[in-house]
Amino acid sequence: MTALLRRLARLVPASALATLALLAAPALAAPTAVTLDVSIDNGSWIPLPADAMQAATADAALARISEGGWLRVVPSDASGIEGSLAVAVSLVEKAQIAKAVLTLAVPGEATYVAAASISVRGLDGQGFHRAFEHVGREAADRLHSMMAARRGGPIEIVDDADDTHWRDTFNTAQQEKHAGGWAEARVLFEQVAAASGPGTSRLAQMAHDELRYGLPVMEARQTLVGMGGPGGAGDFATSLARVEGLYRQIQAENPTNVARIQEAQQALDQAAVMRNAWEQARRSQVVMRVHEVRMMLTELVYMEGACPDAAAFDRVLSQSTFELEAGPVTRGADGTTRYSIVDAESGIGVPATCDPRRGVQLDLNGVAPTPARHGR
Repeated sequence: MTALLRRLARLVPASALATLALLAAPALAAPTAVTLDVSIDNGSWIPLPADAMQAATADAALARISEGGWLRVVPSDASGIEGSLAVAVSLVEKAQIAKAVLTLAVPGEATYVAAASISVRGLDGQGFHRAFEHVGREAADRLHSMMAARRGGPIEIVDDADDTHWRDTFNTAQQEKHAGGWAEARVLFEQVAAASGPGTSRLAQMAHDELRYGLPVMEARQTLVGMGGPGGAGDFATSLARVEGLYRQIQAENPTNVARIQEAQQALDQAAVMRNAWEQARRSQVVMRVHEVRMMLTELVYMEGACPDAAAFDRVLSQSTFELEAGPVTRGADGTTRYSIVDAESGIGVPATCDPRRGVQLDLNGVAPTPARHGR
């Protein structure tokens, strides 16, 4: 998923948590003012720079917290500090696991510890970045659910062996899950998981299993079903990253369940096919858009007998039917000029070379996301 504030502004909220603020309001009241400490333990494994791994995780977690308004991060020398929030990022190279642990300490209350893990096996740089964003968001979601569940009132202990109260709560959580209310279901499952006393152990175990497997797999499947709708390419990319993150999370948090690991891997393979097909289609669409500009630039070359400079390049782009942006313009010693034409919607850049004798040609082997848009 800004320094911190600059990065927070560009993160896209997930639809599953659109009701986060509504949930937080009655249960959590005013936001708690906390200091922030971010740390990382990656040993000798450096798939990304340490500060990038910390930032991706912490920014995603703080973005989720900012959406809900249930915590407020303040400087360590501020007045009215009510507690502390620690974000610990860790990597286990042998197991190929990334983990985020959020620890919220508020004097007079229980210490809340929420963790999320994800498999990072086989990922590239951009995949690693998405994985760290996922565990940051997921750990923040779990922290919020714990707070909403436990600040809403004391956990009731019922002596009835059948325990109809917690069974009803568990069933309500299942109904929320089936209706796509992921945040609401998570809060209710957390309540059941924290219950104790006669008649609660089986339900608590089932609730823990829902948090570890049932809820994320249902969200992933429903997200897959809803992809390709009217939301556009941006929503498709966000949804696909969410699906991949959830299945990698399931692999990391069910390490001894071979069937679940295999199921998650099959889903990840399917997602990889979808991502490859989507990226290829997106590249083809961008190349079609850029061909219009290539023709206009070539016409200008033939008219003036020289390759357009940066100002002329900008003017041509402004006349395009599509939203295109200018990348770097460089002139070679041999009289050629290289351009980068960037599709504003996707961030994909198409290199082009101008030769005064042959006009402008596109370099289709160089079509790729531009560095400034790498996170898209």
